[in-house]
Amino acid sequence: MQYYIQEVNIILIKKNIGVWNEVMIYFEQPKIFYFGEMFIYYYYKINDTPNIKFFTSIIQFNKEIEQANRFIPLIKTRVYDENNDNLIDKFDFRIAFNKDPSEKIENIKILFLFNYSLSENVKGSMITPASINIDTPHGAGYIRINGDLNLYQKAPLNSNSFNQVNYGNIFNDYNDFKEYDEIIEEFSNRNVTTVFQYDKFISPYRSESNVQIDVTVNVPSFQKILYITPQLTKFKFLWIQLVAVFIPCYIIFDLVLVFLFRNKIFPCSITSDLPKIKSL
Repeated sequence: MQYYIQEVNIILIKKNIGVWNEVMIYFEQPKIFYFGEMFIYYYYKINDTPNIKFFTSIIQFNKEIEQANRFIPLIKTRVYDENNDNLIDKFDFRIAFNKDPSEKIENIKILFLFNYSLSENVKGSMITPASINIDTPHGAGYIRINGDLNLYQKAPLNSNSFNQVNYGNIFNDYNDFKEYDEIIEEFSNRNVTTVFQYDKFISPYRSESNVQIDVTVNVPSFQKILYITPQLTKFKFLWIQLVAVFIPCYIIFDLVLVFLFRNKIFPCSITSDLPKIKSL
C-alpha cells in the first residue's frame, strides 16, 4: 500500500510539473470564418510592357483604382465541416475571370481575410490572412492550390488571451491603392498571425482568354499554440504539488522513526502525564 501511494504521488508530480514552466504548449483547432473579403492582383505584359490589374471586395480600395486597371472575377466559395463539430475544416474557392488574349500573366497574388478565434487555454480573435504569391513566367490558364493555414508566433503570448485585432486597424487608414507587399507587411509586424503553406499546379496553356484558379484552405485539427503560464494557473496547482511531496516524505519519516525505536537505536522509556491512582 505504501509503495502504491508513492507511485501515485510520483505520477502527480510528473503530470503537473509542466505547470511551472514559463512557456506552455497546447493544441486546439481554431474557429475560422471567411467573411467575404479578398484581394487579387495579376501582373502581365503586353508587347513587353508591364502592367497590373486589381480586384478587391473592399469598396474604399476600388474607388482609388482606375477603371482600366480593375477586373471583376466570378468567385465561388464552399466550406466543409467534415466531423460535424461546428468547426470549419476546409474552405474551397474558385476564382474565374476573362482576360485579353494578348495579356501574358507573369504573376498572381491573392489575399483572403479570415476571422481566426481561439477559445480554450488562450482566448481571443483576430483578422488574419491567407496569402498566395505565384510566378507564372509561361502564362496562367489554370492554377490549383492546396495548403494549410497555420498559426505563426514570433513569441509566446504574454497572457491567457490576446487582444482582438479589428478589421480597421489594417485598412481604415488606407486612402489610396496599396501593393500586396505593403498589406502583408502590416500583418507580418504582429506577434501573432497566420501563414498559408501550400502546393501548386499551373497549366499555362489551358486557355488564352480565361483564367481559373481553384484554392483549398485546410484548417489544422491540432494547431500548436505557445503561451506564458498565468500566475493564477500556477497557484491553482500549487496544493497538488505540496500534497504530492508531503505524503512520500511523511511515509519515509514514519518508517525511519519506527526503525529507530524498534531497534533501540535511541534510548527510550514509556512515560505518562496521568497522575498515579493509589490502590485501596
